[in-house]
Amino acid sequence: MNRSFLRERARMQIMNNSAAMAALGEVKKNDTTLGKQLKKVASGMKINGAGDGAAEYAISEKMRVRTRALDQDIENAQTGKNLVCTAEGGIQNIINILRSMKALAIDAANDTNTDDDRAIIQKEQDSRIQTIDDIANSTSYNGKLLLNGNYGKRLSASSNSAKLLGTTRKVIPSGDYTINNDGIYVLSSGYSGHITINAKNVKITQENTAQKLYNVSMECTQADSSLWLDNVDICDGSTNPLPQLLNFNSNVVKFNGSGNTLHIQNSVTLIGGCNSGRGAWDKAVTNVGEGLDIYGEGMNSRLVAIAEDGYIGDSYGAAIGTDRQQQSNANINISGLSYLRSWSEMGSGIGSGVDGSVGNISIKELRCLPLTMPSSTR
Repeated sequence: MNRSFLRERARMQIMNNSAAMAALGEVKKNDTTLGKQLKKVASGMKINGAGDGAAEYAISEKMRVRTRALDQDIENAQTGKNLVCTAEGGIQNIINILRSMKALAIDAANDTNTDDDRAIIQKEQDSRIQTIDDIANSTSYNGKLLLNGNYGKRLSASSNSAKLLGTTRKVIPSGDYTINNDGIYVLSSGYSGHITINAKNVKITQENTAQKLYNVSMECTQADSSLWLDNVDICDGSTNPLPQLLNFNSNVVKFNGSGNTLHIQNSVTLIGGCNSGRGAWDKAVTNVGEGLDIYGEGMNSRLVAIAEDGYIGDSYGAAIGTDRQQQSNANINISGLSYLRSWSEMGSGIGSGVDGSVGNISIKELRCLPLTMPSSTR
């Protein structure tokens, strides 16, 4: 045998060593198993992939998702806690200032003080009031003001509605007018007439906000309407007795159906009746339809709704609610106003007209509710 033949035979023997190949296979299996076990040890989890068991892996993934959700809930709760702590700090500062203001008020009532002393005390009170306003307008968390009265989910909805209104302003000339499109509408100086609102998202303001407008009324014909009143001062009556005889028995603002909202921005005054002495009679100043939510938008949202007559006759409708003898289950919800005055000669300030009915009435987050009745609004 030559040398090359012997070398080839030896190679064939090595390549076909079945015992060695079996041992190598077992080593690879053990290495794979060891790798899996080391992965479990490193992660601390029994199931790391579908290879560890498809059913078990699916269950573990669901549990991981829930765990991550719970972790996020904990983080959100901690963020909420931080927000509340920030607000609490501002509120505590306001409480401390109010305590000092109470002490000053008691001090001012002392008969030993002169007018000059009380004037100085009043200046200190004014300074403290300004400090409270500063705290309310500066206490924030992540850029959100917490104590200025605008924080909350509802305001985000209001902001979205405001965006839908756009910025284009259309001036309404005197006379009856119909609004069919969403937007901002401006009552011209000296405007009088009836406005029919067929659109669902409308803002009404005045060209001359210092002027009271007479012989003005408006009606939202659609359910789920959103009406914004901004710096509006209107009366359904007139200073002239003759026109008043023809048009005294109407709502200043009337809603139809349910799901309606009235947003109050700045100062809004709605008067039923007039100086002619004919009164608002049977109609509510603001007729709530089958349900109305009234929202104050901002720190200076003021609403005055008065049903009165300066001379003969009486007003039997509610200031905010239903007409005389109108039977309704309408719910009335009022929130966020900085000031509210509602009064009727014979009907309810908020509720039903004489011999009428309404549903539930809710008033919350109201900053100022005068208890005195107005002697006159004109």
